[in-house]
Amino acid sequence: MISCREITNLLADYLEGLLDQRAVRALEAHLSGCRTCENFMRTYRTTTTLLRELGEEEVPEELKDRVLRFFHERRERPEAFS
Repeated sequence: MISCREITNLLADYLEGLLDQRAVRALEAHLSGCRTCENFMRTYRTTTTLLRELGEEEVPEELKDRVLRFFHERRERPEAFS
């Protein structure tokens, strides 16, 4: 079974379709039983989609720093965002 911490490390590859089927099944099994990770994945997907639509030059440096800090903190302490 995949842990919440592992989910944060796999989400980008999952959303890009880069994980093998075994990892996809394990990740989806975890998401179906973990509301916190399911919500995190939804937020992550929405955030990355919006940032791509904006284009890199349009995103203020402060926003980039805040988003990166949020994901770094989430990876280090997933329980803090439950």
